[in-house]
Amino acid sequence: SERGHIEDFKMIVDKIKILHVDDNHACEDRHLCPGIGTAKFGELLPILFKSGFDGFFNMECGVHCASEELDLLYYDLIVKCSRVLIRDAMAKI
Repeated sequence: SERGHIEDFKMIVDKIKILHVDDNHACEDRHLCPGIGTAKFGELLPILFKSGFDGFFNMECGVHCASEELDLLYYDLIVKCSRVLIRDAMAKI
């Protein structure tokens, strides 16, 4: 259950040193930009930051667009979405 995943995360959060971040729709690992899929970043990131996390975020978002120009736009989206998620999470602590 979702609640179980949150509780499991709370039990290990103080051991996290590197967080590999991407999003998906829970049915397959799509490596989407954070915030596009169904991952519960709004619940997990505040828990992470409250724990005193000072590790690394490894963004694992796949970029497979039709052109280099679209790839660059998607990279920009990844950065902007990540900043918003982190800002919102920090506001909750």
